[in-house]
Amino acid sequence: MSVVILLGLLGAGLLLAVFLYRRRKGRTPKATSAAAALDVPKFRVVTLGLQGSGKTLLLTSMYRRLQVPGGRGFHVKAPYEQFIELSRWYRQIADEGEWPEGTTRGEMREFEFSVMTDVGDDTKPVVKIGYLEYPGELLTDPDVAGSTAQARLLESIGQADALIGIIDGLRVLQAYQGDRRGMAILQVTLDAMVNAMLESRKPIAFVITKWDLLDQLHADENTRLHIVRTLLMSIHGFRDLVRVQSARRVIRLIPVTAVGHDFAVLDGGQVRKKATGKLEPAHVDMALSAVVPDILRQVELSLDRETREAIMAEARRRTKMGPA
Repeated sequence: MSVVILLGLLGAGLLLAVFLYRRRKGRTPKATSAAAALDVPKFRVVTLGLQGSGKTLLLTSMYRRLQVPGGRGFHVKAPYEQFIELSRWYRQIADEGEWPEGTTRGEMREFEFSVMTDVGDDTKPVVKIGYLEYPGELLTDPDVAGSTAQARLLESIGQADALIGIIDGLRVLQAYQGDRRGMAILQVTLDAMVNAMLESRKPIAFVITKWDLLDQLHADENTRLHIVRTLLMSIHGFRDLVRVQSARRVIRLIPVTAVGHDFAVLDGGQVRKKATGKLEPAHVDMALSAVVPDILRQVELSLDRETREAIMAEARRRTKMGPA
């Protein structure tokens, strides 16, 4: 993809982001002045997954992969105290000891990521992402008396700009192998997520964690993904969500391994670290990298044709390059 096309996509994306951000605040800017006084827009992403499904490992490996540009033209930056926490978790993953502690029932972790890119001679934030991580038990179990955690979760889902649903690859493997308990846990998890997400019209990324455990299904990764998709589509609620709602919102299925294909092994139903394993995460950046384009795509679809064409024309004007 050429530099001109990349700049055009970035320009259009920023203008759409500003349009959404200002429309939320009751200010609809003219396309010709949308970037004149850039308020950095912030999008809220809510991540759901049962305890032990791999939310913490995904978050840690994802940030480590995205904290440098790596040829993408952008990178992600967290406040320093959050960077320290994420680095601590990553060291725990790499060490021979136990895995990092995940979210417990009633706990909510919130991170703020700034998407940084080069603007002229400076590197500046162009989008901020509020990343909220909730334990899925709040969706599957009754709330504790006097607790407001479940209500806060449902409110956050309603206010989110995008949703990430964590599907535990271990439960997928167990279900595929005919383990009734594994299938039951997978079904309950999906039913709870689908029920909470059904009222939303925001993009959804279903992330299959522990993808390395599913290597045994087939040598070819695309074939493995087809096998897993077929299994998930056999579950009534998940199938209906995808078939009914994919026409009006973006729904993705993303396989990830936060540790790589040669770091962990399934031993007696437990995922354990290999003594000589190689830590090499794969696809962990895809979920967050897809969030902003998916949000912008939904915004674009919601705009009338005249406004959309005016914004795209302004983006082309701003990214026009001379012969030099």
